[in-house]
Amino acid sequence: AHYNEWVRANPDLPGKDGRTVREIASRKRDKRYSQALQASSASRQRAATGGWDGALREWSTFATVGWTMGLLIVGAVGVRRWRDTVRLRDASSPANGALQAHAVELASHLRLKRVPEVRISPGVDTPLVTGLLRPVVLLPANRFEALTDREQQMAICHELAHVKRADLWLGCVPALAERLFFFHPLVRLAAREYAL
Repeated sequence: AHYNEWVRANPDLPGKDGRTVREIASRKRDKRYSQALQASSASRQRAATGGWDGALREWSTFATVGWTMGLLIVGAVGVRRWRDTVRLRDASSPANGALQAHAVELASHLRLKRVPEVRISPGVDTPLVTGLLRPVVLLPANRFEALTDREQQMAICHELAHVKRADLWLGCVPALAERLFFFHPLVRLAAREYAL
């Protein structure tokens, strides 16, 4: 009993192994505290894996992984389509002088700041505009020459109207929504309706 009282009165004196009584007591407290933390985290893990919370966590993880995988696939398809369009544009040839003159005249009527380049492509079936920053009008090589001069002007004017209204930029909104919400059938339907 006298020894214990003496140790309590002198906690900073070293023992046989060189540690003080204060150090030994603090390590014992730390060990008990860490054991209590481990026990509480284990009980939290048991509670999380059972019941609605655990099921919801598992489902949300599965949904997040599934959405990310789907987004990567849909994004890869979009990149492939973009590359195909760039190849179509690069494989096309400049339109003849008469078609370029029609485009310049129509662009001035529409008050376009810049006249898009008009090109002939064997890879397209209908006239189209491509390119967000530098729009290019692609005309079909096999059928466009069969049209009358007036019909050719109407087709070019239609494509230039898309440029004037910035339809390509506006089309990015439903395209992005379709990519992000690829799993939702109504988004796909809305994007298809916009494209018409």
